[in-house]
Amino acid sequence: MIHLLTRSIHLSGFLCYRLNHVIREGVPRLRGWVVSNRKDSIIKAAQKVFAKKGRSGATTGEIARTAGCSASAIYKHFESKEQLYEVTMQRYFDETMAILDDELPFKVSVADHLRWVILRLFKMFVQDSALARIAAAYQLMEPGDSCQRLQVRTKLEALLAEGIESGEFRPADPRLYVMTLGGFFHAWLMATLDGESLSPEQAVEAMMDVFLNGVLAAPKTTPAEHP
Repeated sequence: MIHLLTRSIHLSGFLCYRLNHVIREGVPRLRGWVVSNRKDSIIKAAQKVFAKKGRSGATTGEIARTAGCSASAIYKHFESKEQLYEVTMQRYFDETMAILDDELPFKVSVADHLRWVILRLFKMFVQDSALARIAAAYQLMEPGDSCQRLQVRTKLEALLAEGIESGEFRPADPRLYVMTLGGFFHAWLMATLDGESLSPEQAVEAMMDVFLNGVLAAPKTTPAEHP
C-alpha cells in the first residue's frame, strides 16, 4: 500500500512537472500565433478597405472595423496607415516576384514561359480581387519607378529580351513590349473581375494570342502566274 502511494506521489509530481513545462513552452507559442494571426487579419482587412476607398480615402477606423479589432490594436503592429499601406503593397510585390523568380522544371519556348508567368499572375489576382484592385490603383496613381516596380519590370524585360535574342520575337525595345503587355494584362484582369465570363486560362490565352500574334491578318498570297 505504501509502495503504491509512493508511486502515485511520484507520478503526480511528474505530471505536474510536465504540465508546468507545457504551459511554459506553449503559452508563448500560443501568444505568438495569436499576434501573428491578428497582424495578418489586419493586413487582409486593409487590402479590402484600400481596394474600396483608395489610399487617401481609407481610414484606420474602417480598417479596424473590417478586421474586427480596435484602432489601438492596429497601432500595436503598424506605426501609421501609411506603413500599413506599404506593407500591403510589399506583399503584392513579394508574391509577384516569387512567380517571376520561379523556374520551370523543363525547357519551353520563351512564349510558353511568358504564358505560364502571366497565367500564374492572373490567377493570383483573380483569387484575391482586393489585391488586384490595389495593384491597379497603384500603377495608375503612383507615378515613377519604385524599387519594387523596377524589379518586376526588369524581370519581364529580361524574359522578353531572351525571346528577341533567340529570334523567337521580332527585334524591338523590350520596354515597349513590357508596357504593352502591362496594358493588356490590366484591361483583361479588370474585365474578368467585373464579370467577364471567361476563365483565367481563357482570358490569358486570348490576351497572349493578340499580344504575340497581333491583329493583322497574314498577307494573302496569290497563285504564281505561269508563262
